[in-house]
Amino acid sequence: MVDALRSAGRVLRSRGRIVDLRPANGYKPEIVIRRGPRRVEVGPIVRDPDPDVAAATRAVRQVVRAGEFAVVHAARPRWRSTYADLRAVENTLAESEHWHLPAATRRRIVREGRPGDAREMVGVLSLNVLRRR
Repeated sequence: MVDALRSAGRVLRSRGRIVDLRPANGYKPEIVIRRGPRRVEVGPIVRDPDPDVAAATRAVRQVVRAGEFAVVHAARPRWRSTYADLRAVENTLAESEHWHLPAATRRRIVREGRPGDAREMVGVLSLNVLRRR
């Protein structure tokens, strides 16, 4: 990742910018059921440590510390993804080797969910805008 940032920095114009957007390190995603204006927090999604996300976090720190880039903006925006049913949630989680739906959370989705409810996955991103020095 450090090499990728350095390579990108070589092709940027002076004071050019890189946008780094990825899952935030260390947050705990959750499942929420929305029924009209009502919001029911159902439970967590287990998120195993992702070595690629950790490496990206270290890489950004390293190039900033080395003076190759300056941080112009940093934020941790929340994201929300909506699903019609439990199967759609499970299909999405199956695409990631690092996310798992605990049995207790799954049971609560089944117990709390009604036809027409939205199932939402909520998480946090890491956003960094870096300027080449």
